[in-house]
This record gives sequence, structure tokens and C-alpha cells, in this order.
Amino acid sequence: MLRTVEWCKIAGFEPWWRRLAREATEDVVHGGFEGISGAFWLFAMCRSDDALGLIPKALDHALVQIAVPRVPGQLPWRATPGGNVSHASNNIAYASAIVFAERRLQHPTDLAEKA
Repeated sequence: MLRTVEWCKIAGFEPWWRRLAREATEDVVHGGFEGISGAFWLFAMCRSDDALGLIPKALDHALVQIAVPRVPGQLPWRATPGGNVSHASNNIAYASAIVFAERRLQHPTDLAEKA
């Protein structure tokens, strides 16, 4: 939907974008953003040039949050807070979201090569 609005120049979504920007920033700042669901959200947002222009700080903070390991000594996509290794399909999606987001946001982490 984000790219459809952008590509087709559909008007009227400005209030929605403002609300999304506010809610995303609040979620990221208050720590309600992590794991595979956060990685999927970040990937979707980074695919939209509008999102990159409207909520860059929230996206930068989201990248930092998904790139920080929840389990000391583990790559962030490898383990859950309970210490269980996550499913391989989640590992690929999570790692890919980090690499894609860091490129689109021009916010390099030290995880791209490890991913």
C-alpha cells in the first residue's frame, strides 16, 4: 500500500502518514519494537521512499533496536530472549531486513557481513 500511494500519487494519506510517524516513533522510543515482527515492519517501511522521507529517525532507531542482540554473545537474529535458537526461516528474514535497512537508511552496522 505504501508504494502504491507513492507511485500512483494518491492524495489524502497525509493524516495517516502523520499518525504512522507519531505511533512508530513512540513504539520505537518506548521499546515496543523488536524481533522478527519488528524486522518485517522495518523492511516494509524501508521499501517506501515516502517512509524514508517522513519517518527517518524512527527507522534509524528501529534498525538499532533490531540489530542489538537480546542474548549476550549471539547475533540478534539467532536467539530469542528465552535462549532458544529461532527457526532458520526467521533468521534469514531478520538478517536480510538488517542488511536492507542499513543500506536504505545509510546507517551501517557491523552486522552486514555476518548476516
